Amino acid sequence: MLTLVAGGGWFVTYKAYKKGQMGEATQKEADGWLKQQEVYQRTIDDLKESCEYIKQDRNLLREENDQLRKENSELREKINTMDSQIFELKKEIARLGRRVESLNKETKKTKE
Repeated sequence: MLTLVAGGGWFVTYKAYKKGQMGEATQKEADGWLKQQEVYQRTIDDLKESCEYIKQDRNLLREENDQLRKENSELREKINTMDSQIFELKKEIARLGRRVESLNKETKKTKE
């Protein structure tokens, strides 16, 4: 009987040792999950940062695009104005050319 009781002590010790080992394994597994979660969180933070940079860059490009469209519109307006001025000047030059010709003809007639 004494052997059975003394032998049972070894069983209790083994069982406690096994529980300790399982507890350490569970703790190490939890630590591994925690580290993995930290990596995921850093990745999420990096992605948020990248997205924010992309949004800022996109907004800057939109502003530049709007400014370029405005400048383009103003330049088109100036070109149209200059084209019409050039057309009017050509008409005026042609009119003055005809007038010079008629004056030349009149001076030739008066000389004759």
